[in-house]
Amino acid sequence: MKIGMVSRFPPEKCGIAIYTNNLVTAMKDNKMDVITIGSMNSTADHKIKFHGISFASQIRQIIKDEQLDQIHFQYIAPYFAPKLLNQPFIKALNQDIPVTVTLHEVQYSNKGIKNKVLRHIENQICKKAKNIIVHSPLQQKFLKNKGYNNISTVLMGITPTNNKPKNNHHLLSFGILSKEKGHIHLLRAMKHLKNHKLTLAGNPVNQAYADELQSYIKKHNLNHVTCDFGWI
Repeated sequence: MKIGMVSRFPPEKCGIAIYTNNLVTAMKDNKMDVITIGSMNSTADHKIKFHGISFASQIRQIIKDEQLDQIHFQYIAPYFAPKLLNQPFIKALNQDIPVTVTLHEVQYSNKGIKNKVLRHIENQICKKAKNIIVHSPLQQKFLKNKGYNNISTVLMGITPTNNKPKNNHHLLSFGILSKEKGHIHLLRAMKHLKNHKLTLAGNPVNQAYADELQSYIKKHNLNHVTCDFGWI
Protein backbone atom coordinates (compact mmCIF):
# COMPACT_ATOMS: atom_id res chain seq x y z
CA MET A 1 0.00 0.00 0.00
CA LYS A 2 1.28 3.43 -0.96
CA ILE A 3 0.23 6.33 1.26
CA GLY A 4 0.54 10.06 0.72
CA MET A 5 1.17 12.10 3.89
CA VAL A 6 0.28 15.80 3.66
CA SER A 7 1.71 17.99 6.40
CA ARG A 8 4.34 20.50 7.30
CA PHE A 9 7.73 18.84 7.65
CA PRO A 10 11.13 19.88 9.04
CA PRO A 11 13.07 22.10 8.88
CA GLU A 12 9.92 24.18 9.48
CA LYS A 13 9.63 25.28 13.11
CA CYS A 14 6.37 23.53 13.83
CA GLY A 15 5.39 20.88 16.35
CA ILE A 16 3.14 19.12 13.82
CA ALA A 17 6.08 18.97 11.40
CA ILE A 18 8.11 17.08 14.00
CA TYR A 19 5.13 14.89 14.94
CA THR A 20 4.44 13.92 11.33
CA ASN A 21 8.10 13.37 10.52
CA ASN A 22 8.34 10.91 13.42
CA LEU A 23 5.13 9.22 12.27
CA VAL A 24 6.42 8.81 8.72
CA THR A 25 9.72 7.43 10.01
CA ALA A 26 7.86 4.83 12.09
CA MET A 27 5.66 3.89 9.14
CA LYS A 28 8.69 3.41 6.88
CA ASP A 29 10.41 1.35 9.59
CA ASN A 30 7.39 -0.94 9.39
CA LYS A 31 7.89 -1.37 5.63
CA MET A 32 5.12 1.02 4.59
CA ASP A 33 5.53 2.98 1.38
CA VAL A 34 4.99 6.64 2.28
CA ILE A 35 5.23 9.68 0.00
CA THR A 36 5.53 12.98 1.84
CA ILE A 37 3.76 16.09 0.57
CA GLY A 38 4.83 19.27 2.32
CA SER A 39 4.93 23.03 2.08
CA MET A 40 7.51 24.92 0.07
CA ASN A 41 9.86 25.27 3.07
CA SER A 42 9.93 21.56 3.86
CA THR A 43 12.12 18.67 2.76
CA ALA A 44 9.13 16.60 1.59
CA ASP A 45 9.12 14.47 -1.56
CA HIS A 46 6.64 16.91 -3.10
CA LYS A 47 6.48 20.60 -2.19
CA ILE A 48 3.31 22.57 -2.87
CA LYS A 49 1.72 25.86 -1.79
CA PHE A 50 -0.65 25.05 1.05
CA HIS A 51 -2.29 28.49 0.82
CA GLY A 52 -2.78 28.44 -2.96
CA ILE A 53 -6.07 28.07 -4.80
CA SER A 54 -4.50 25.24 -6.84
CA PHE A 55 -3.90 23.10 -3.73
CA ALA A 56 -6.58 20.55 -4.62
CA SER A 57 -5.45 20.13 -8.22
CA GLN A 58 -1.83 19.68 -7.12
CA ILE A 59 -2.88 16.99 -4.64
CA ARG A 60 -4.90 15.24 -7.32
CA GLN A 61 -1.94 15.29 -9.72
CA ILE A 62 0.42 13.84 -7.09
CA ILE A 63 -2.07 11.06 -6.36
CA LYS A 64 -2.12 10.24 -10.05
CA ASP A 65 1.64 10.48 -10.62
CA GLU A 66 2.54 8.44 -7.53
CA GLN A 67 -0.39 6.03 -7.90
CA LEU A 68 -1.31 6.45 -4.25
CA ASP A 69 -3.71 4.03 -2.54
CA GLN A 70 -4.57 6.37 0.34
CA ILE A 71 -3.87 9.93 1.41
CA HIS A 72 -3.59 11.33 4.93
CA PHE A 73 -3.84 15.03 5.84
CA GLN A 74 -2.52 16.54 9.09
CA TYR A 75 -5.00 19.37 9.62
CA ILE A 76 -4.83 22.64 11.51
CA ALA A 77 -6.95 25.46 10.10
CA PRO A 78 -4.17 28.10 9.73
CA TYR A 79 -2.14 25.73 7.52
CA PHE A 80 -4.49 25.72 4.56
CA ALA A 81 -5.52 29.08 3.08
CA PRO A 82 -7.36 30.54 6.10
CA LYS A 83 -8.28 33.66 4.09
CA LEU A 84 -10.16 31.35 1.72
CA LEU A 85 -11.82 29.58 4.69
CA ASN A 86 -9.82 26.40 3.91
CA GLN A 87 -11.91 25.78 0.79
CA PRO A 88 -8.97 24.58 -1.38
CA PHE A 89 -8.28 22.01 1.37
CA ILE A 90 -11.95 20.96 1.53
CA LYS A 91 -11.92 20.50 -2.23
CA ALA A 92 -8.82 18.32 -1.94
CA LEU A 93 -10.79 15.83 0.19
CA ASN A 94 -12.80 14.81 -2.89
CA GLN A 95 -10.69 11.91 -4.13
CA ASP A 96 -11.26 8.45 -5.62
CA ILE A 97 -9.01 6.92 -2.95
CA PRO A 98 -9.67 6.78 0.83
CA VAL A 99 -8.90 10.04 2.63
CA THR A 100 -7.87 10.26 6.30
CA VAL A 101 -7.67 13.53 8.22
CA THR A 102 -6.05 13.97 11.62
CA LEU A 103 -7.73 16.85 13.44
CA HIS A 104 -5.10 18.32 15.74
CA GLU A 105 -7.77 20.62 17.15
CA VAL A 106 -11.48 20.00 17.72
CA GLN A 107 -13.79 22.99 17.78
CA TYR A 108 -15.93 22.82 20.93
CA SER A 109 -17.14 26.40 21.08
CA ASN A 110 -19.87 27.79 18.85
CA LYS A 111 -19.66 31.35 20.20
CA GLY A 112 -18.64 34.16 17.86
CA ILE A 113 -18.16 34.28 14.10
CA LYS A 114 -14.66 32.76 14.15
CA ASN A 115 -15.72 29.67 16.11
CA LYS A 116 -18.85 29.23 14.00
CA VAL A 117 -16.74 29.30 10.82
CA LEU A 118 -14.22 26.82 12.24
CA ARG A 119 -16.98 24.44 13.31
CA HIS A 120 -18.57 24.69 9.86
CA ILE A 121 -15.23 23.79 8.27
CA GLU A 122 -14.78 20.93 10.74
CA ASN A 123 -18.23 19.58 9.81
CA GLN A 124 -17.30 19.69 6.14
CA ILE A 125 -14.12 17.73 6.85
CA CYS A 126 -15.92 15.09 8.92
CA LYS A 127 -18.50 14.60 6.18
CA LYS A 128 -16.00 14.29 3.33
CA ALA A 129 -13.16 12.26 4.84
CA LYS A 130 -13.44 8.48 5.09
CA ASN A 131 -11.53 8.43 8.39
CA ILE A 132 -11.03 11.10 11.06
CA ILE A 133 -8.34 10.76 13.75
CA VAL A 134 -8.45 12.77 16.98
CA HIS A 135 -6.18 12.74 20.02
CA SER A 136 -8.48 11.98 22.95
CA PRO A 137 -11.60 9.94 23.76
CA LEU A 138 -13.38 13.16 24.74
CA GLN A 139 -12.80 14.61 21.28
CA GLN A 140 -14.06 11.39 19.72
CA LYS A 141 -17.17 11.40 21.91
CA PHE A 142 -17.87 15.07 21.09
CA LEU A 143 -17.77 14.43 17.33
CA LYS A 144 -19.72 11.18 17.58
CA ASN A 145 -22.44 13.04 19.46
CA LYS A 146 -22.70 15.28 16.41
CA GLY A 147 -23.49 12.19 14.32
CA TYR A 148 -20.10 11.28 12.88
CA ASN A 149 -19.19 7.59 13.07
CA ASN A 150 -15.89 7.75 11.20
CA ILE A 151 -13.91 8.98 14.24
CA SER A 152 -10.95 7.13 15.79
CA THR A 153 -8.73 8.08 18.73
CA VAL A 154 -4.95 7.92 18.59
CA LEU A 155 -3.77 9.21 21.95
CA MET A 156 -1.44 12.19 21.92
CA GLY A 157 -1.04 13.25 25.51
CA ILE A 158 -2.32 11.67 28.71
CA THR A 159 -5.37 9.74 29.84
CA PRO A 160 -6.95 11.58 32.82
CA THR A 161 -6.61 9.75 36.14
CA ASN A 162 -7.42 10.62 39.75
CA ASN A 163 -4.18 11.27 41.63
CA LYS A 164 -3.49 12.51 45.14
CA PRO A 165 -1.64 15.87 45.07
CA LYS A 166 2.05 15.75 45.92
CA ASN A 167 4.41 18.53 46.92
CA ASN A 168 7.52 19.83 45.17
CA HIS A 169 6.47 18.94 41.66
CA HIS A 170 7.79 20.93 38.73
CA LEU A 171 4.97 21.36 36.21
CA LEU A 172 5.41 22.05 32.51
CA SER A 173 2.90 23.62 30.13
CA PHE A 174 4.39 23.24 26.66
CA GLY A 175 3.14 24.25 23.22
CA ILE A 176 1.89 27.24 21.26
CA LEU A 177 0.55 29.77 23.77
CA SER A 178 -2.88 31.07 22.82
CA LYS A 179 -5.74 32.45 24.92
CA GLU A 180 -8.07 29.63 23.86
CA LYS A 181 -5.91 27.12 25.75
CA GLY A 182 -6.75 28.73 29.09
CA HIS A 183 -3.34 29.45 30.59
CA ILE A 184 -4.91 32.04 32.91
CA HIS A 185 -6.86 29.22 34.59
CA LEU A 186 -3.58 27.37 35.12
CA LEU A 187 -2.03 30.48 36.65
CA ARG A 188 -5.04 30.87 38.94
CA ALA A 189 -4.50 27.31 40.11
CA MET A 190 -0.84 28.06 40.80
CA LYS A 191 -1.93 30.58 43.44
CA HIS A 192 -3.02 27.54 45.48
CA LEU A 193 0.02 25.38 44.63
CA LYS A 194 2.79 27.25 46.39
CA ASN A 195 4.83 24.06 46.83
CA HIS A 196 4.94 23.50 43.08
CA LYS A 197 6.87 25.18 40.27
CA LEU A 198 5.48 25.86 36.81
CA THR A 199 7.22 26.59 33.53
CA LEU A 200 5.15 28.08 30.69
CA ALA A 201 7.13 27.16 27.60
CA GLY A 202 6.34 27.81 23.96
CA ASN A 203 5.79 30.42 21.30
CA PRO A 204 3.01 32.96 22.10
CA VAL A 205 0.62 33.71 19.24
CA ASN A 206 1.46 37.38 19.70
CA GLN A 207 3.30 39.75 22.02
CA ALA A 208 0.06 41.03 23.55
CA TYR A 209 -0.76 37.58 24.93
CA ALA A 210 2.78 37.13 26.25
CA ASP A 211 2.48 40.50 28.02
CA GLU A 212 -0.91 39.50 29.47
CA LEU A 213 0.52 36.31 30.99
CA GLN A 214 3.59 38.03 32.40
CA SER A 215 1.45 40.85 33.82
CA TYR A 216 -0.79 38.34 35.61
CA ILE A 217 2.23 36.52 37.04
CA LYS A 218 3.72 39.79 38.34
CA LYS A 219 0.43 41.12 39.70
CA HIS A 220 -0.23 37.99 41.77
CA ASN A 221 3.39 37.46 42.86
CA LEU A 222 3.65 34.04 41.26
CA ASN A 223 7.38 33.76 41.85
CA HIS A 224 7.19 29.99 41.40
CA VAL A 225 6.11 30.44 37.76
CA THR A 226 8.73 30.80 35.02
CA CYS A 227 8.15 31.80 31.38
CA ASP A 228 10.26 30.45 28.53
CA PHE A 229 8.72 32.13 25.50
CA GLY A 230 9.88 31.32 21.97
CA TRP A 231 10.30 28.39 19.58
CA ILE A 232 11.60 25.30 21.34
